[in-house]
Amino acid sequence: MPIAQGMVYIAPGGDRHLTVAPGRPPSCRLIAAPPVNGHRPSADILFRSLAAWPPDKVVAAILTGMGDDGAESLLQLRCRGMRTIGQDAASALVYGMPRAAAERGAVEEVLPLAGIGRRILELCQC
Repeated sequence: MPIAQGMVYIAPGGDRHLTVAPGRPPSCRLIAAPPVNGHRPSADILFRSLAAWPPDKVVAAILTGMGDDGAESLLQLRCRGMRTIGQDAASALVYGMPRAAAERGAVEEVLPLAGIGRRILELCQC
C-alpha cells in the first residue's frame, strides 16, 4: 500500500510483519516471517526496514507493549540521526517496550500518548 501524507498505518495482528519499502511513493508491505523475540508483527522488523532511509525522512515512536521488542532497532535509528520518541510510563498501559528503549538510550524524547502525534507532525514540518 503506498504511503500517503497524513495517514497512519497500523500492522495487523497475526502472521505477518509490517515493513516500509523505499520507492516513489514509499509503501507499506506485509511480509510473512517467523516471530521476532516472540512478536509478530515485530517493532524490530519495522524499525530495521527504516534503517537505510535518510535520517531526515524518519521519525520513529515506540508505544506501550510488553518486553523489549523494538528497543535495539530504535537505538540503531537514533544512532543514525533519526528522531525517536517513547511513550511515557504514566500513559502507557504496559511500559515494557518504551522503558526498554529508554534504558538503552534509544529514546530522544519521552511524551504522553496524547502528545506523540502532535510532536511527530512538528518534526515532519519542512
